[in-house]
Amino acid sequence: MTSYNKEAKEPVFSSTPRSGSISIETTNIGVTGGSHDVDDRTPQVVDNTTLAPGPRTMSRRDAVFVLLTNQVGLGVLSLPGVLKTLGLVPGTVAIIGLGCLSWFTAFELKLFYDRHPHVLNIVDMARIVGGRGFACVAAFGMILLVVMTAASASVTFSVALSLLSDDALGSTAFIGIGCICCWFLCIPRTARFVSQSGIPSCISILAATIVVIAALAAGRPVNAPAEWRRAPVWFAKPSFRDGLNACLKICYAFSGNVSFVSYMAEMTNPQRDFGAALAWLEASSIGFYVFVAVSIYCLAGEYTTSPALGSAPRMLAQVAYGLVIPSVLSKGLAFGHTGIKFVYVE
Repeated sequence: MTSYNKEAKEPVFSSTPRSGSISIETTNIGVTGGSHDVDDRTPQVVDNTTLAPGPRTMSRRDAVFVLLTNQVGLGVLSLPGVLKTLGLVPGTVAIIGLGCLSWFTAFELKLFYDRHPHVLNIVDMARIVGGRGFACVAAFGMILLVVMTAASASVTFSVALSLLSDDALGSTAFIGIGCICCWFLCIPRTARFVSQSGIPSCISILAATIVVIAALAAGRPVNAPAEWRRAPVWFAKPSFRDGLNACLKICYAFSGNVSFVSYMAEMTNPQRDFGAALAWLEASSIGFYVFVAVSIYCLAGEYTTSPALGSAPRMLAQVAYGLVIPSVLSKGLAFGHTGIKFVYVE
């Protein structure tokens, strides 16, 4: 707090923070014997305002869950269909390979952020690299991706409610309900709220896929004849169009990188914590994707559907779609939050 001394005509500073002020905690630099001991940790910004929380609120644990919420969700439901198109071996290699590529590109974003810690989103990075023109292109691509992903969440939400209610209100009404739910979830201002939805989101998608796998292991997929036998194709021969479409589905499953910069901007110490959180994300997501894709495709074979939850018999498919709803809404929350915050900042 600052006051003014009329006699000395100099401002007088007080170290006691008042309500509604923002203070910055800095570290001391010690000089001993000609050597400089510098603490290069990120300064901790403490926001004492009563109207809003500070911008950097996420710890390493929060970062792990916000990354899982952002990436693990809807994309995994299309991966068994990818193996159906490409074959078991090429499809598995493609999932692992593109997952490692996603890991590498995300780590490059982290290295760029270490050099330019003032950026708030991926568009700011594009502005540094290529100026205003490149930033406009990146902004258009980013908004298009987050809008389409949030729309995909609303459509999947509509499919789930239509299946659970025998299409009581119609697809359009259910899509509208999904949009309203995603909008309501995006009201909190910090990404820490997104991380808090990580546990229910992960439990949701894990439970839904386990139900489908158990149903297919105990019986046969929907529409399969009684004499059907499991015979997965090891190497398929798709057309160029089908093969490219299958690879793009894998890319979509790993498309969360667009939000990573925004999350680093809200971490208390991204230089230290983001690399570890990213390792947790990529290792768990690649393993989970391969497990779900291989399990469902080997059990359903040519009757594998996309989304994969529809491969199970109708009653158990309804159970799976009911379980996956929290994960669907969390996906819309994660991408919607990134897009809304970018528009607000710009």
